[in-house]
Order: sequence, then C-alpha cells, then structure tokens
Amino acid sequence: MAFVREIGFARMHVFPYSARKGTPAARRADQVPPMVRKERCTDARALAEEMARRITAVSSATVAEVLFETTADDVTDGLTETYVRVYTDADVARGRLYRCASRIFTEMGFGAKNLLTRSLQSAIIIESQDT
Repeated sequence: MAFVREIGFARMHVFPYSARKGTPAARRADQVPPMVRKERCTDARALAEEMARRITAVSSATVAEVLFETTADDVTDGLTETYVRVYTDADVARGRLYRCASRIFTEMGFGAKNLLTRSLQSAIIIESQDT
C-alpha cells in the first residue's frame, strides 16, 4: 500500500483475485485465503477513495481542461485529465474541451449516477478549446 500511496493514483479500479480453473495461478499451493483477499480489497478501495478526494481537493484551486461527455436534466458533466468529474449548467458542447475554473468541489461517491443530489461541484467555463 505504501507504493500505491507514493504513486498517488487519481483513480484506481480494485477487485479481489479469484482463481480461474485451468490456470497456473489456480494450481498454486500458496493461495491467499478469501477473507484476507476481501480485507486487502477493502483497504485498497479505502485508499483509492482517499487519494481521489485528495486529487479533487487539489483540483479545486486550479484551472483545468475538461472534456464534457453527457447531459441529463440540463446539466453536462465531464472529466479533467486527472479524472475529477465536473458539472456545469452552462451551454457546452459534448465531446469538446473547455478550460474551466472550479467553483465548488465536494466529496463524490464512486458509481453514483445521482451525484447532483449530493454534490455542488460545478465549473465556470473560461474558454472553449478545439479538440
């Protein structure tokens, strides 16, 4: 975990190891017990969330390029190059890059589709960038 913390990943996909029949790994005698796998996965997910929050907090003080992707209920969301999700109700084109200043950043939940009910994260559009 120290290595992961040192790298400071912006986003991580964490999943537990599961043996696949017929593979060399499945035949190994030194299998990690399922409970240990689960604990390690829980720890890694907690660290991933901590690092994502840290990246989000740092990003709140900067101007970033945002690629806007989807629009729902007159709100368009996109990602910065460090995978911070940003929302705006400004008239922006999906698939286009914009320089944005963040107005408010807050905690975000992974996998939550209804983040706007919990989040005031938004962006002030500075200028459009040609992609």
